[in-house]
Amino acid sequence: MKNKSLMILLLISMGGISQPTEPTALDEFSDKRPDVSLIKAKHYRKNGFRVLPTFFTDTVIGPGNFVGIDDVIIRNGTILRIRPGTTLMFEPGAKCIVEGRLI
Repeated sequence: MKNKSLMILLLISMGGISQPTEPTALDEFSDKRPDVSLIKAKHYRKNGFRVLPTFFTDTVIGPGNFVGIDDVIIRNGTILRIRPGTTLMFEPGAKCIVEGRLI
């Protein structure tokens, strides 16, 4: 048994056995965690919501239903105007940080 293990180690170190250089497709056995924000965004879009971006430039939104998955930041010097008939919702723990102006 020891000779077989030694032979495999020698083959690997000499390049006789190589690892694939191209990335392989993820499957159900992968230990890579999925991007939860992307999964949530897809869910909300499928159900008729628009997903709010993390940062706003000068913008007008609405009317319609919008959801913030992560924190939404209105930066200093930026104006966000929300039209009548607009509903804003946020995931638990997500918040709207207003450094600029909200009208």
